[in-house]
Amino acid sequence: MTVKGFWKFSKEEKVRKIRVENLRASEVISLLSRNEKLHVDINSAFFSIFERYYLRCSEYDSEKRKESAALSVLERLDHILDKQQCILYTDGIKTAERMRAYRKRLDDKLSTQERLENKIEYFQKEKATKEDFDRLIDLATNMFRISDFVESSFCIKAKQEGWDIVRAEGEAEVHIGRITGAVVVSNDSDMIFYPNVKAVISPRPEGCYFIYKKQTVLDDLKLSQEAFTALGTLSTNDYDDDPFSIVDDDNLLPTEGYVYAQCFRKKYHLMKNILYPIVTQARSSKDDHSSRARSSNPKNNAYRSLATSNTKTSRLSRPSMSNHKGSYHHRHVTYNNNEETALGVRRYIELFLQQMNKKTGKHVCFDDYKRSYRVFVLQQEHLSQYPTKRRHY
Repeated sequence: MTVKGFWKFSKEEKVRKIRVENLRASEVISLLSRNEKLHVDINSAFFSIFERYYLRCSEYDSEKRKESAALSVLERLDHILDKQQCILYTDGIKTAERMRAYRKRLDDKLSTQERLENKIEYFQKEKATKEDFDRLIDLATNMFRISDFVESSFCIKAKQEGWDIVRAEGEAEVHIGRITGAVVVSNDSDMIFYPNVKAVISPRPEGCYFIYKKQTVLDDLKLSQEAFTALGTLSTNDYDDDPFSIVDDDNLLPTEGYVYAQCFRKKYHLMKNILYPIVTQARSSKDDHSSRARSSNPKNNAYRSLATSNTKTSRLSRPSMSNHKGSYHHRHVTYNNNEETALGVRRYIELFLQQMNKKTGKHVCFDDYKRSYRVFVLQQEHLSQYPTKRRHY
């Protein structure tokens, strides 16, 4: 769900962003091409709204109470989003790639539950103060998660109320990451690393939103798309352990955000100052060699002349699925099958490992990042072996 340290790093590096007060602002609308919509990862972007209205609702409650909670969430979202200009996404079946993060979060919830039970047992014997009760409420709130019954009841009600909603096969963010030119509303920093994503709009605690345009981020960091995606793949995330991290995930630190930002910065400087020039120079040499080979071939000159004359009379364009009656191009997701991008990202990862293995004496290989690579670069995922019961909406 996150590339740890990136938001903090981007702030320290003064990566340009646009602040807007709401999602109906002209700066948001201008990001969307004709017939495009905002892609909203509701689990990430509006978790606090679900927490507020579903906290006292369980899967054993009546359908009426679940429907009431769902309706309250939708009423709140209706004040934030234009129903006609967005698509809501929620998670589906757990994936093998995220199993490490699932287990980590489950352990955190179980630890919180144990502390809560110990507090309750203690207060049954000792008199509790107002601060003690506030602490109990905080612990109980931290137990909340968007479970399957929450997603199911919400999806059903959202569909009935006319919202465009998609429950992904696996992760919502991976589903969105397959859409070319997607403008995404999400709090997850890893969304910006997907090659297809054009912009990420991040809700802030103070009630505003930050717009991060992909091209602006790349320009400010002076990296190519391949180098940037490789950086996200190599950094601490939810999919693979980071063999070169200086942080122990099991011991949360008060300055955790700063420490992860430092880890990210070290990888960034290695990518920018050493690896990026190597790949750029190699690519330029290869392009020059290919250009000389083509220009020396008479057949290529004939083909070039023919292509130029054809271009003057007719221009090729990509077919739009939205032109077909009864189809919708967001439903039929465009996959990122750019082999050149995938190979470019892999090249950066392998060069990074060469440098770091030489520096640290470790023997880390590409397969140690295979899950991150599969998700970020290929947008592929494997559904868990024991899927939960699925519903269709």
